[in-house]
Amino acid sequence: MTDSDAPLPPLPQLEQPYRCPGQHGTVSEAVHLARLAAGDPRCGGCPSRPPEAAEFPAAAPTPANRPQAMCQADLAVGKLRGRYLVDLDRTRVTRWLLSWVTDRLLNGGAGVTLFVGQDRRHASADVAATIEHVRRCGVTIVDVGEVTRPLFRRAIRECDAAGGLLFTAGTHPAGWCGVDAFSSFGEPSSFPEPVERPALARTRRLPPIRRRDALTPYLILLARRLQDPRLHRVDPRTGHRNRPTRVAISCPRGLLTEIVRQLAGALPIELVSRAKRQPFDWAATFSADGCELRLTNAQGRAIESRTLRRWLPDAADHGDACLLLIEAIARLRSSSD
Repeated sequence: MTDSDAPLPPLPQLEQPYRCPGQHGTVSEAVHLARLAAGDPRCGGCPSRPPEAAEFPAAAPTPANRPQAMCQADLAVGKLRGRYLVDLDRTRVTRWLLSWVTDRLLNGGAGVTLFVGQDRRHASADVAATIEHVRRCGVTIVDVGEVTRPLFRRAIRECDAAGGLLFTAGTHPAGWCGVDAFSSFGEPSSFPEPVERPALARTRRLPPIRRRDALTPYLILLARRLQDPRLHRVDPRTGHRNRPTRVAISCPRGLLTEIVRQLAGALPIELVSRAKRQPFDWAATFSADGCELRLTNAQGRAIESRTLRRWLPDAADHGDACLLLIEAIARLRSSSD
Protein backbone atom coordinates (compact mmCIF):
# COMPACT_ATOMS: atom_id res chain seq x y z
CA MET A 1 0.00 0.00 0.00
CA THR A 2 1.37 3.37 -1.00
CA ASP A 3 1.19 6.47 1.11
CA SER A 4 -1.57 7.80 -1.14
CA ASP A 5 -3.66 4.67 -0.46
CA ALA A 6 -3.29 4.91 3.31
CA PRO A 7 -6.51 5.79 5.13
CA LEU A 8 -6.84 9.36 6.29
CA PRO A 9 -6.64 9.97 10.04
CA PRO A 10 -9.97 10.71 11.71
CA LEU A 11 -10.97 14.30 12.19
CA PRO A 12 -10.40 15.65 15.69
CA GLN A 13 -13.48 15.61 17.89
CA LEU A 14 -14.16 19.20 18.93
CA GLU A 15 -16.92 18.40 21.42
CA GLN A 16 -17.71 15.13 23.14
CA PRO A 17 -21.00 13.72 21.82
CA TYR A 18 -23.53 12.43 24.32
CA ARG A 19 -26.04 9.69 23.64
CA CYS A 20 -29.14 9.48 25.80
CA PRO A 21 -30.27 5.95 26.75
CA GLY A 22 -32.84 4.75 24.22
CA GLN A 23 -31.98 7.46 21.68
CA HIS A 24 -30.21 6.77 18.39
CA GLY A 25 -28.61 10.16 17.70
CA THR A 26 -26.14 12.12 19.80
CA VAL A 27 -26.76 15.40 21.59
CA SER A 28 -24.47 18.30 22.46
CA GLU A 29 -23.08 18.91 25.94
CA ALA A 30 -25.51 21.80 26.42
CA VAL A 31 -28.52 19.54 25.77
CA HIS A 32 -26.95 16.82 27.95
CA LEU A 33 -26.60 19.23 30.88
CA ALA A 34 -30.09 20.63 30.26
CA ARG A 35 -31.65 17.19 30.59
CA LEU A 36 -29.67 16.49 33.73
CA ALA A 37 -30.89 19.76 35.26
CA ALA A 38 -34.48 18.98 34.28
CA GLY A 39 -34.38 15.53 35.91
CA ASP A 40 -35.14 13.68 32.69
CA PRO A 41 -36.06 10.08 33.61
CA ARG A 42 -33.58 8.75 31.04
CA CYS A 43 -30.70 10.39 32.92
CA GLY A 44 -30.75 7.68 35.59
CA GLY A 45 -29.11 5.26 33.14
CA CYS A 46 -26.82 7.79 31.46
CA PRO A 47 -23.20 6.56 31.39
CA SER A 48 -21.92 10.14 31.07
CA ARG A 49 -23.61 11.60 34.14
CA PRO A 50 -21.19 13.27 36.59
CA PRO A 51 -20.50 11.56 39.93
CA GLU A 52 -22.37 14.27 41.86
CA ALA A 53 -25.51 13.48 39.84
CA ALA A 54 -25.78 9.89 41.05
CA GLU A 55 -29.35 10.32 42.33
CA PHE A 56 -32.12 11.34 39.97
CA PRO A 57 -35.87 11.66 40.44
CA ALA A 58 -37.96 8.85 39.04
CA ALA A 59 -39.74 11.25 36.69
CA ALA A 60 -39.34 14.78 35.38
CA PRO A 61 -40.46 17.50 37.79
CA THR A 62 -44.09 18.51 37.48
CA PRO A 63 -45.16 22.17 37.27
CA ALA A 64 -46.28 21.94 40.91
CA ASN A 65 -42.84 21.09 42.32
CA ARG A 66 -40.72 22.75 39.66
CA PRO A 67 -38.67 25.66 41.06
CA GLN A 68 -39.77 29.09 39.90
CA ALA A 69 -37.26 30.22 37.27
CA MET A 70 -38.44 33.71 36.35
CA CYS A 71 -39.06 34.92 39.89
CA GLN A 72 -39.94 38.60 40.35
CA ALA A 73 -37.01 39.21 42.71
CA ASP A 74 -34.52 38.27 39.97
CA LEU A 75 -36.39 40.13 37.23
CA ALA A 76 -36.45 43.29 39.33
CA VAL A 77 -32.65 43.33 39.44
CA GLY A 78 -32.19 42.53 35.76
CA LYS A 79 -31.62 38.76 36.04
CA LEU A 80 -33.46 36.27 33.84
CA ARG A 81 -32.78 32.69 34.97
CA GLY A 82 -34.04 29.26 33.97
CA ARG A 83 -33.04 25.73 33.11
CA TYR A 84 -31.87 25.46 29.53
CA LEU A 85 -34.54 24.02 27.18
CA VAL A 86 -36.89 23.56 30.15
CA ASP A 87 -37.66 27.04 31.45
CA LEU A 88 -35.73 29.05 28.85
CA ASP A 89 -34.95 28.51 25.18
CA ARG A 90 -34.30 30.81 22.23
CA THR A 91 -37.98 31.60 21.66
CA ARG A 92 -38.67 32.57 25.28
CA VAL A 93 -35.43 34.53 25.64
CA THR A 94 -36.26 36.45 22.43
CA ARG A 95 -39.62 37.57 23.87
CA TRP A 96 -37.98 38.82 27.07
CA LEU A 97 -35.18 40.63 25.21
CA LEU A 98 -37.47 42.38 22.72
CA SER A 99 -39.70 43.58 25.56
CA TRP A 100 -36.66 44.90 27.41
CA VAL A 101 -35.32 46.62 24.28
CA THR A 102 -38.69 48.28 23.65
CA ASP A 103 -39.23 49.47 27.19
CA ARG A 104 -35.72 50.19 28.48
CA LEU A 105 -33.41 50.79 25.53
CA LEU A 106 -34.98 52.26 22.41
CA ASN A 107 -37.65 54.57 23.87
CA GLY A 108 -39.14 55.06 20.44
CA GLY A 109 -35.91 55.36 18.45
CA ALA A 110 -33.08 53.25 17.08
CA GLY A 111 -29.38 53.88 16.53
CA VAL A 112 -28.17 52.96 20.02
CA THR A 113 -25.17 50.84 20.97
CA LEU A 114 -25.61 47.71 23.08
CA PHE A 115 -22.78 45.73 24.65
CA VAL A 116 -23.13 41.94 24.59
CA GLY A 117 -21.06 39.37 26.49
CA GLN A 118 -21.35 35.81 27.77
CA ASP A 119 -19.80 33.27 30.10
CA ARG A 120 -18.27 29.92 29.13
CA ARG A 121 -21.44 27.81 29.37
CA HIS A 122 -22.52 26.03 26.20
CA ALA A 123 -26.11 27.08 26.84
CA SER A 124 -25.07 30.75 26.96
CA ALA A 125 -23.57 30.53 23.49
CA ASP A 126 -26.83 29.09 22.17
CA VAL A 127 -29.25 31.63 23.69
CA ALA A 128 -26.87 34.47 22.76
CA ALA A 129 -27.91 33.89 19.14
CA THR A 130 -31.18 35.66 20.02
CA ILE A 131 -29.29 38.96 19.88
CA GLU A 132 -29.91 38.92 16.10
CA HIS A 133 -33.55 39.85 16.78
CA VAL A 134 -32.36 42.86 18.77
CA ARG A 135 -30.03 43.82 15.97
CA ARG A 136 -32.94 43.90 13.50
CA CYS A 137 -34.43 46.71 15.57
CA GLY A 138 -31.58 49.01 14.50
CA VAL A 139 -29.37 48.39 17.54
CA THR A 140 -25.60 48.34 17.00
CA ILE A 141 -24.09 45.35 18.80
CA VAL A 142 -20.64 45.47 20.40
CA ASP A 143 -19.51 41.93 21.16
CA VAL A 144 -16.97 41.76 24.01
CA GLY A 145 -16.83 37.94 24.07
CA GLU A 146 -16.35 36.01 27.30
CA VAL A 147 -16.38 38.26 30.34
CA THR A 148 -17.10 38.23 34.05
CA ARG A 149 -19.93 40.31 35.48
CA PRO A 150 -17.67 43.00 37.06
CA LEU A 151 -15.58 43.24 33.89
CA PHE A 152 -18.72 43.63 31.75
CA ARG A 153 -20.24 46.36 33.94
CA ARG A 154 -17.00 48.34 33.85
CA ALA A 155 -16.82 48.09 30.04
CA ILE A 156 -20.34 49.52 29.70
CA ARG A 157 -19.54 52.49 31.94
CA GLU A 158 -16.21 53.33 30.34
CA CYS A 159 -17.45 53.10 26.74
CA ASP A 160 -20.68 55.09 27.24
CA ALA A 161 -22.94 52.37 25.80
CA ALA A 162 -26.74 52.57 25.99
CA GLY A 163 -26.84 49.31 27.95
CA GLY A 164 -25.66 45.75 27.99
CA LEU A 165 -26.84 42.13 27.93
CA LEU A 166 -24.72 39.46 29.57
CA PHE A 167 -25.68 35.87 28.74
CA THR A 168 -24.92 33.98 31.93
CA ALA A 169 -26.56 31.89 34.62
CA GLY A 170 -24.45 33.48 37.34
CA THR A 171 -24.07 31.22 40.36
CA HIS A 172 -26.65 28.66 39.19
CA PRO A 173 -25.48 25.09 38.44
CA ALA A 174 -24.68 23.57 35.06
CA GLY A 175 -27.72 23.11 32.85
CA TRP A 176 -29.05 26.60 33.59
CA CYS A 177 -28.92 29.67 31.36
CA GLY A 178 -29.98 33.28 31.64
CA VAL A 179 -29.46 36.92 30.77
CA ASP A 180 -28.39 39.91 32.87
CA ALA A 181 -29.56 43.34 31.69
CA PHE A 182 -27.69 46.57 32.47
CA SER A 183 -28.33 50.27 31.98
CA SER A 184 -25.90 52.78 30.49
CA PHE A 185 -24.30 53.21 33.91
CA GLY A 186 -23.61 49.49 34.26
CA GLU A 187 -26.38 49.15 36.85
CA PRO A 188 -28.95 46.32 36.74
CA SER A 189 -31.96 47.10 34.55
CA SER A 190 -35.21 45.30 35.41
CA PHE A 191 -37.04 43.14 32.88
CA PRO A 192 -40.61 44.20 32.01
CA GLU A 193 -43.26 41.57 31.43
CA PRO A 194 -42.87 40.17 27.91
CA VAL A 195 -45.57 40.80 25.33
CA GLU A 196 -46.59 38.36 22.64
CA ARG A 197 -45.84 40.65 19.71
CA PRO A 198 -43.88 43.76 20.72
CA ALA A 199 -44.38 46.77 18.44
CA LEU A 200 -40.89 47.27 17.08
CA ALA A 201 -39.70 49.14 14.02
CA ARG A 202 -37.60 46.63 12.08
CA THR A 203 -34.80 47.87 9.83
CA ARG A 204 -33.84 46.27 6.52
CA ARG A 205 -30.22 47.34 6.78
CA LEU A 206 -28.72 45.63 9.77
CA PRO A 207 -26.24 47.63 11.87
CA PRO A 208 -22.75 46.11 12.08
CA ILE A 209 -21.55 43.84 14.87
CA ARG A 210 -18.38 45.29 16.34
CA ARG A 211 -15.79 43.40 18.35
CA ARG A 212 -14.15 44.93 21.38
CA ASP A 213 -11.47 43.68 23.75
CA ALA A 214 -12.75 44.33 27.27
CA LEU A 215 -10.22 42.11 29.03
CA THR A 216 -7.01 44.07 28.29
CA PRO A 217 -8.22 47.39 29.82
CA TYR A 218 -9.37 45.46 32.87
CA LEU A 219 -5.98 43.79 33.30
CA ILE A 220 -4.35 47.23 32.99
CA LEU A 221 -6.63 48.45 35.79
CA LEU A 222 -5.56 45.53 37.99
CA ALA A 223 -1.90 46.25 37.21
CA ARG A 224 -2.35 49.84 38.41
CA ARG A 225 -3.92 48.68 41.65
CA LEU A 226 -1.01 46.30 42.16
CA GLN A 227 1.31 49.32 42.44
CA ASP A 228 -0.12 49.98 45.92
CA PRO A 229 2.93 50.63 48.16
CA ARG A 230 1.33 48.64 50.98
CA LEU A 231 1.87 45.51 48.89
CA HIS A 232 5.60 46.09 48.60
CA ARG A 233 6.67 47.20 52.07
CA VAL A 234 10.20 46.47 53.21
CA ASP A 235 11.12 45.63 56.79
CA PRO A 236 13.29 48.57 57.96
CA ARG A 237 15.26 46.28 60.29
CA THR A 238 16.33 43.73 57.70
CA GLY A 239 15.90 45.66 54.46
CA HIS A 240 13.91 42.73 52.99
CA ARG A 241 10.29 42.31 52.14
CA ASN A 242 8.14 40.41 54.59
CA ARG A 243 7.21 36.78 54.04
CA PRO A 244 4.53 36.31 51.35
CA THR A 245 1.05 35.75 52.69
CA ARG A 246 0.05 32.08 52.30
CA VAL A 247 -3.33 32.06 50.56
CA ALA A 248 -5.53 29.12 49.49
CA ILE A 249 -7.77 30.25 46.62
CA SER A 250 -11.03 28.59 45.62
CA CYS A 251 -12.32 29.81 42.27
CA PRO A 252 -14.75 28.42 39.66
CA ARG A 253 -13.32 27.44 36.30
CA GLY A 254 -13.46 29.81 33.37
CA LEU A 255 -12.17 33.27 32.57
CA LEU A 256 -12.27 34.23 36.26
CA THR A 257 -9.75 31.48 37.04
CA GLU A 258 -7.37 32.82 34.39
CA ILE A 259 -7.64 36.37 35.75
CA VAL A 260 -7.14 35.23 39.35
CA ARG A 261 -4.11 33.14 38.33
CA GLN A 262 -2.44 36.22 36.81
CA LEU A 263 -3.42 38.28 39.82
CA ALA A 264 -1.99 35.76 42.26
CA GLY A 265 1.30 35.75 40.37
CA ALA A 266 1.67 39.51 40.85
CA LEU A 267 0.55 39.72 44.48
CA PRO A 268 2.98 39.10 47.37
CA ILE A 269 1.26 35.81 48.19
CA GLU A 270 2.19 32.15 48.13
CA LEU A 271 -0.51 29.87 46.77
CA VAL A 272 -1.13 26.80 48.91
CA SER A 273 -3.63 23.94 48.70
CA ARG A 274 -6.16 23.21 51.41
CA ALA A 275 -6.85 19.83 49.82
CA LYS A 276 -3.24 18.85 50.56
CA ARG A 277 -3.60 20.27 54.09
CA GLN A 278 -0.87 22.83 53.57
CA PRO A 279 -0.75 25.60 56.21
CA PHE A 280 -2.30 28.89 55.12
CA ASP A 281 -2.84 32.38 56.48
CA TRP A 282 -6.06 33.08 54.61
CA ALA A 283 -8.45 31.17 52.35
CA ALA A 284 -10.07 33.22 49.57
CA THR A 285 -13.32 31.95 48.04
CA PHE A 286 -14.66 33.59 44.86
CA SER A 287 -18.29 33.42 43.78
CA ALA A 288 -19.04 32.03 40.33
CA ASP A 289 -19.93 35.47 38.91
CA GLY A 290 -16.77 37.14 40.24
CA CYS A 291 -18.69 39.63 42.42
CA GLU A 292 -18.30 38.17 45.91
CA LEU A 293 -15.20 37.29 47.93
CA ARG A 294 -14.99 35.56 51.29
CA LEU A 295 -11.80 35.45 53.34
CA THR A 296 -11.29 32.94 56.15
CA ASN A 297 -8.19 32.74 58.35
CA ALA A 298 -6.65 29.57 59.74
CA GLN A 299 -8.69 29.91 62.94
CA GLY A 300 -11.98 30.01 61.01
CA ARG A 301 -12.68 33.75 61.35
CA ALA A 302 -14.34 34.98 58.17
CA ILE A 303 -14.43 38.38 56.48
CA GLU A 304 -17.45 38.71 54.19
CA SER A 305 -17.76 40.84 51.07
CA ARG A 306 -19.89 43.45 52.82
CA THR A 307 -16.97 44.15 55.16
CA LEU A 308 -14.42 44.18 52.36
CA ARG A 309 -16.50 46.67 50.38
CA ARG A 310 -16.16 49.24 53.12
CA TRP A 311 -12.42 49.19 52.51
CA LEU A 312 -12.84 50.45 48.93
CA PRO A 313 -13.65 54.17 48.60
CA ASP A 314 -15.07 53.92 45.06
CA ALA A 315 -18.55 52.36 45.02
CA ALA A 316 -17.96 51.20 41.42
CA ASP A 317 -15.37 48.72 42.74
CA HIS A 318 -17.60 47.14 45.38
CA GLY A 319 -18.89 44.33 43.16
CA ASP A 320 -15.48 43.18 41.92
CA ALA A 321 -13.94 40.29 43.84
CA CYS A 322 -10.50 40.76 42.21
CA LEU A 323 -10.27 44.36 43.43
CA LEU A 324 -11.51 43.25 46.84
CA LEU A 325 -8.69 40.69 47.00
CA ILE A 326 -6.03 43.29 46.17
CA GLU A 327 -7.30 45.67 48.84
CA ALA A 328 -7.67 42.86 51.38
CA ILE A 329 -4.09 41.62 50.90
CA ALA A 330 -2.78 45.20 51.13
CA ARG A 331 -4.62 45.85 54.40
CA LEU A 332 -3.79 42.52 55.96
CA ARG A 333 -0.09 42.89 55.18
CA SER A 334 0.10 46.48 56.43
CA SER A 335 -1.72 45.60 59.64
CA SER A 336 0.68 42.74 60.33
CA ASP A 337 3.78 44.97 60.14
